[in-house]
Amino acid sequence: MKIKFGVFCLYLFISFKLYAKSWEQYPKSDSDLEKNSIIQSAIKLNTEQEKLALIKFYMINGNLLKARSLLQTTTFDNNLSKTIKLRYLAIISFILEEYETTIKILEDGNLQQFFNQNKTCQLKILSEIITKKNEEALQTWRTCKEASESYSQNDLFWLRTIIQLNQTESQGLTDQIFKQTTVENLNPNFLRLYLKLALYLNKQQLIIPRFKYFGNAPFEDVILRELIGLNYYRNGNLVQAYDVLNNLNTANAELFKGNLLLVQKLFEKAYAQFKLTLLRKSNSENALERLIPLSWKLGQYKDGIDYIQKVNADDDEKIKQLTLLALFLTNDKKNISALETIQNILKLTNKGEALEVSQLKYVNKFLLKQTDQILIPLHNACTQKDGLACWLLIADGSWESFLDYIQEERNFEDKLDIIDEYTTTVLPSFKEVELIEQKHIEELDEKMIKLTKQLKS
Repeated sequence: MKIKFGVFCLYLFISFKLYAKSWEQYPKSDSDLEKNSIIQSAIKLNTEQEKLALIKFYMINGNLLKARSLLQTTTFDNNLSKTIKLRYLAIISFILEEYETTIKILEDGNLQQFFNQNKTCQLKILSEIITKKNEEALQTWRTCKEASESYSQNDLFWLRTIIQLNQTESQGLTDQIFKQTTVENLNPNFLRLYLKLALYLNKQQLIIPRFKYFGNAPFEDVILRELIGLNYYRNGNLVQAYDVLNNLNTANAELFKGNLLLVQKLFEKAYAQFKLTLLRKSNSENALERLIPLSWKLGQYKDGIDYIQKVNADDDEKIKQLTLLALFLTNDKKNISALETIQNILKLTNKGEALEVSQLKYVNKFLLKQTDQILIPLHNACTQKDGLACWLLIADGSWESFLDYIQEERNFEDKLDIIDEYTTTVLPSFKEVELIEQKHIEELDEKMIKLTKQLKS
């Protein structure tokens, strides 16, 4: 069975995403208004080099749609600038997981020239592997190897390994990669690759036994030390991982410390630690995934709103993201903003209101005292088996102005507590009245016995 490449191909995914995917404020838009603002900013630039610099700035900061809009609306006369434009478009498409589009762009005649291959062929191979075009990937690899080998400092180790794994049926190939290599003797560049490879292939157990042979050098290198610690962590050796990562201030190290605190249910400390992770790396998806639920648990709704907006959700997840945003806005008492967000949700779907959306809608309208507009979302929620919504509809139909009545503010402080009144009142004691004494009953019984004996005689 062929080895799956989703995790393994993360290396080049990360190499692009690390520098070109920091989350921007949500919602993003490709609206004409935004495009015009981008174009206007580009017009002020005098040279093609300045325009490309602006585009690269957008890409590095994760504003991929802005970068794409500017690329598509800018004309370049210089051949080199045209080639760079195509390469940037391919990178953006790859990050957005539009692999077919990536391949199509990279098949342009300018990028197919041999002297441009070393800058684009790795991207094309990965896109072809992901789209299961294995023969095309092998053919691209032959050209890529010839064009790139002289520029590589590690003999195209990553790409060569990907091709090997894609072409072989052997399940033991990944084990052989580590068993045949004494990693402690590798130079720092190769050691870094093998440590990453162990993480991506989930083969930490094959490389950890060699750590005891490491000298001081790998632990003095911040990147290598972090990778060693992460291998320990992934393998469940938490004490060793903590010893290695404790004094590091990198984003991954801070994330690891936060995870340890989370396991111990020290939620406030974990929350602070993940915030520190976000300071180290503003686009840390792992930190955001932990901060959002912790914000809810700790009642930090304002922070949660900010974190949700930093997540760059794709089209399939955008409705869920907006629903979560509306929920946080509701709890932060920003009811008007919550209703505006709900309207944005309804614009994105043609399947009607989801139950959660209807619930948020009637809750916010109720809190804003818009009771004249509450019946439709109540009905929508009731038809989806929301018991509270059904009860409110029945009560409103049975009791005139019920919804207005329950919203009225009342002060009960000066009124007696009925429960206390009836539980603290001392009731008079009752004395039992003896109508017949027991001794009289016994005397009567004795006389009845004597009378019976006399009658029998």
